[in-house]
Amino acid sequence: MRVVALIVVIIPSLQSLACWHCGGGRLIAFDQWMLVEGEQCRLNRVICQSSAHSCLVAQIKGSQNFTITGCSHDRFFGCDSNRVPFDSVVYRCQCMGDYCNAIWFDLPPVHPRSPLEMGEVVKSSNITFLSSVFILFLEVIKW
Repeated sequence: MRVVALIVVIIPSLQSLACWHCGGGRLIAFDQWMLVEGEQCRLNRVICQSSAHSCLVAQIKGSQNFTITGCSHDRFFGCDSNRVPFDSVVYRCQCMGDYCNAIWFDLPPVHPRSPLEMGEVVKSSNITFLSSVFILFLEVIKW
């Protein structure tokens, strides 16, 4: 009986990705947090949902400046930037592997580093994700 319980506890943890996120911000999705410019980032760990494929740090610069950190459910890996509505630009980096997004945080003090500071930024055709993130932000700030 104890062996069965142990297997049930271990197997889900082996399948789920683990990432860093900026605590102190707003939870905007199951495993993503938004930090508005000026808010302090408190680095926390999150166990992603089983559908997550990568760890994420995305910065949105424009009419509103904010950062989204945590888990991502799309299959993009690397860094990119794209223009989105309201004269804004999304700079995004995603990586595969537990806590791999630690490289995009300054420790200490804890501040998300701009993906532009991380080196080469490529243009992505994955604009659907980026636009939906920005639209989600606009919905959140209406509250």
